[in-house]
Amino acid sequence: MRGRMKKTSLTLLVFALMSMFALVPAFAEEGSKAVSVSDDQEINISNFVKQEKVNGDADLYIVKAEAPIFFDGYKDYGHQGVTSYPQAQYKDGTLELGEGEAVEFVEKYYVVKQNDDFPGYMTELPEGFDGEYFMAAGNFAVLDKDGFYEVSYASGPAAEIKSFFVQVTGAADVSNMEPAEEPAEEPAEQPAEPVKKPELKPATAVPTASKVVVNGKEVAFEAYNIDGNNYFKLRDLAKAVNGSEKQFEVGWDEANNAISLTSEAAYTSVGGELEASGVTGEQQAAPSSSKLVLDDEALELGAYNINGNNYFKLRDIAQVFNIGVTWDGTLNTVGINTAIEYVAEE
Repeated sequence: MRGRMKKTSLTLLVFALMSMFALVPAFAEEGSKAVSVSDDQEINISNFVKQEKVNGDADLYIVKAEAPIFFDGYKDYGHQGVTSYPQAQYKDGTLELGEGEAVEFVEKYYVVKQNDDFPGYMTELPEGFDGEYFMAAGNFAVLDKDGFYEVSYASGPAAEIKSFFVQVTGAADVSNMEPAEEPAEEPAEQPAEPVKKPELKPATAVPTASKVVVNGKEVAFEAYNIDGNNYFKLRDLAKAVNGSEKQFEVGWDEANNAISLTSEAAYTSVGGELEASGVTGEQQAAPSSSKLVLDDEALELGAYNINGNNYFKLRDIAQVFNIGVTWDGTLNTVGINTAIEYVAEE
């Protein structure tokens, strides 16, 4: 597992708003777009609406509202860059850019040549550093203003730098739409049925054989598969996503046998997170009797106790904190991505 320092500054550049020459056609269903860089690299764009061609054969991806750009993959890039063009003008398939401004990355890691003075992975290059370096996988930026952007990349240190364009816009073109009908009066809301905690039975837990990648970096978890689902220690997950916009705190109330979760709060380490216990092979999993509280409200999730630790289903915790979870069957890899939203399994 690669050790990388957390970037402490989450500063984003402020961009000037753009004057639009043409309205964007009506939006299709929003989703996520993966732009292929190589066989094991891709750039993920959130809130994707549609794709067009500009200036002949250049790709333009139109997205709605804020759009994280995530440089995903299992090997490192030779170059990564995002540039904003506040004065860009777009009309009839022609995009004129004007002056550009570099966009800061929320997460940005460099890969530097190993030597006695510098480690292999750094959040920023030392002042005066003149050695060889390139960009790590797992970096991302957020396009948070309406306008045009250029995303540039190279699949490896010696590869050609390529690019595509992204247009961020906050509203659809409604010029050709019929006026909306008056909404029918909604019936009074009925009290919601109380959510019941799933009834679990003792089970056999098998060590998870899949690789786990968190925000583009491989992380070693002591996780188990129970009845086809991956279960992780709650504190391991909190430690792994700490420092991201989806971080959460974990507390323990022994008197009430209750676990407390606080969203958007930094995690406080108690020691032992993401460390191997030395226990191997199949283990017996007993349903956990502990209560779970999220932001002072009861949360009914099933959990197992394995060797004194509470294990929760990965997708349950990801859904609670809106963390993206992906599965690559070819590479036998579970992806945990705080830059994208949670999507339920089909």
